[in-house]
Amino acid sequence: MKHFVIILISTLCLISSATSQVRFGKYFRTQTLNLKYTISGDSTHCRADFKNLEVQNYWAGGWNNLDILPSSSGMSIIMSDNATGKIIYHNSYSSLFCEWQMMHDPNPSGDYKECVRMPMPKRAATITLIRNYDSGQKDTVLTIAFNPKQHPRPINISPKYQVELLQATKFFTRINLVFLPEGYKEDEMDKFLAAARKMAEGLFEYEPFSHYYMHFAIKAVLAPSPESSIDIPSEGIERNTLMDFSYDTFDSERYIGTRNHWAISELASNTTWSHAIVLVNDEKYGGGGIYNFYSVFPGGNPYILELFIHEFGHAFANLPDEYAEPDNPIGQKEESDRECIMKALDMRFFCDECKGKIEKVIRRNIGW
Repeated sequence: MKHFVIILISTLCLISSATSQVRFGKYFRTQTLNLKYTISGDSTHCRADFKNLEVQNYWAGGWNNLDILPSSSGMSIIMSDNATGKIIYHNSYSSLFCEWQMMHDPNPSGDYKECVRMPMPKRAATITLIRNYDSGQKDTVLTIAFNPKQHPRPINISPKYQVELLQATKFFTRINLVFLPEGYKEDEMDKFLAAARKMAEGLFEYEPFSHYYMHFAIKAVLAPSPESSIDIPSEGIERNTLMDFSYDTFDSERYIGTRNHWAISELASNTTWSHAIVLVNDEKYGGGGIYNFYSVFPGGNPYILELFIHEFGHAFANLPDEYAEPDNPIGQKEESDRECIMKALDMRFFCDECKGKIEKVIRRNIGW
């Protein structure tokens, strides 16, 4: 009886996996379509201007339930099959511009360079970007008619920088993490790599990541910056770095951010990736997490692991801060009496609610 149960479970898993792959194969190629745009506006309206579309010869995201929105956020992307009108891809992501709007700044924003990645459709499709406001207002900011037959051939990426493998996996459908250095010079790459290895190992000290560790592939891109550290405007510090990260984002001393999402995507695309993790070469406390894109934190801070886990919770699973800051409208915050690292860094574990959200994202990506 025991053997029968094991065989039955294995068979069901294979059927589920096959079904997911057949569905993916019906509408998509195993390639990535990367949409670059600029976005600007005021506190109540915005517009996006198309930059370009790039096709890359891999798809590092999930393979199943791609038409089902996993979590609502500031920006939504919808891809519809033109022949049937069917939604074949539906996802959401955060945007630094959306956070700026939450501050209700009446002044024009200036351009934010943003991008969003999706699987490559096999036939003509319509891609729509929607801005979702807390008030319930929804603005369509960009609509693109895309025909793969009329698009240039995929980009065969020749890595500009050395890529170091930190963790491999035998699974085909997996979650691909890539560590990126910001403000590490050529002679500081060993310092960056040591910190990245520590974080790659430390992630799996936390449930539920430890339960699914074999589904994670982790790499590091060894890309030096011209200068060490990053900008700290409040201290009059400016640095020449690859991705233009800075402390004092939106005048919040500990918030690290960048308007240049294109640079992150370009650097991460030296390898196969689905989530970017940026280590900045500084000791000053701070960090940031942009859902479905990147997390960032200082590689030299004593709380490096806790900062990484907290910010990765934002970026990977759209987890809110579990504390309230009435004077700080930036990001998702919800007051909670739960014990969790999303509430305080010295709570070195996720609460059950956060575990459930993380596991949901993992299982969606690996096809369970």
